[in-house]
Amino acid sequence: MASLSVVLNHLISEKGQGLVADNTKIDPSALSRFRSGKGALNIDALERIFEDLDLEIVQKNEDTAKVETIILFTKLLDRERTKTV
Repeated sequence: MASLSVVLNHLISEKGQGLVADNTKIDPSALSRFRSGKGALNIDALERIFEDLDLEIVQKNEDTAKVETIILFTKLLDRERTKTV
């Protein structure tokens, strides 16, 4: 499974760093430093990023891990299909 930073970097790149910065009211240079590992963001900023990227953190257990993986995979597939339309 990919780390949170890898997933965030991928999704921010996919949407566009400038657009994410604008939508979340985060200074673009602060977002860039965060993505490169040279800076940190507070929890409020991270929550705004999650909201903008339509992400949520869920606690996994053995019963739900497979279902959640399928849901996540489906969301990623939907995003890819939307990009090609």
